[in-house]
Amino acid sequence: GYTSFVFRAHNLSLKRAADEQYTQGRPIAKRDLRKGDLVFFAINEKGASHVGIYAGNNCFWHASSSKGVMLTNLDNIYWKKYYLGAKRIPEFFNK
Repeated sequence: GYTSFVFRAHNLSLKRAADEQYTQGRPIAKRDLRKGDLVFFAINEKGASHVGIYAGNNCFWHASSSKGVMLTNLDNIYWKKYYLGAKRIPEFFNK
């Protein structure tokens, strides 16, 4: 929901669920992340189950069910172990 909301605010279409969004864009190595890239996590299943937007400085914006929208470091002890990968949606960078 959160990531599709942000992309919609930029007049871009992004599927709603994390696993569906993981099928969009092109894969990006962690070392090549740019602000606006999507970062994915596999928490309760083998595929993507959580997604955020890379903010730079090794941090990402995401929606927490208990705390709302928050900025978190990718090296956070919880999130680091579930990191799945990143995708770049080229249209986002062509705006």
